[in-house]
Amino acid sequence: MNEMIETTATERTPEVIAREINTIKTIARRSTLQYAIEIGERLTEVKELVPYGQWGEWLSDNVDYSTSTAANLMKLYREYGDKQISMTTETLKQALEGVDMTSALLLTALPADQRAEFVEQNDIANKSTREVEVLIKAKKEADERAAKANERIEELRDELDANLHEQGELGVKVQELQNSLRDNAETIKELEDQLSKAKKAAQTAEAEKAAASDKALAA
Repeated sequence: MNEMIETTATERTPEVIAREINTIKTIARRSTLQYAIEIGERLTEVKELVPYGQWGEWLSDNVDYSTSTAANLMKLYREYGDKQISMTTETLKQALEGVDMTSALLLTALPADQRAEFVEQNDIANKSTREVEVLIKAKKEADERAAKANERIEELRDELDANLHEQGELGVKVQELQNSLRDNAETIKELEDQLSKAKKAAQTAEAEKAAASDKALAA
């Protein structure tokens, strides 16, 4: 322990001792999680070698683990093992420093690409298990509300697009009706002109006929 924590000849005050305690806590948590991941890796390996149906018995006889404990350790390896965490997610490895095994398991409820930011924003290393549970639950509920809001936004956009499309079709129909009315008005005007000419022609013919009749009577 003295190798991990540098001590000086400064006065032993409560503040100094508190810093040392917190340093020890961080080292212990980090070590516990790392050891748990390494155990999970070996459990994953040995499970492939144990005959089917004998896994629980093997755990009890050889390492004194329950199947649920072993499952949690293997899950830690799957989620946080070196083979799973690439260089692109190095920030997650850094964020997990000081996070205990139980909190790390709780964090698997979140998408992998959100964990590092969540750990840093909420100072998970200094939160109790209960506090971590509450924070994760609150985040998931907020994400669900956001997802539903986005779905509603998409629905409204679809409705708006449909209404605009319908308005566009109505506009085309209105234009067609206006064109038809204009064509009909022109046709009516032509017919009226023809009728007027026919009436004038009829009146002229009638006048000529009357004149001819008058001449005939006079003769």
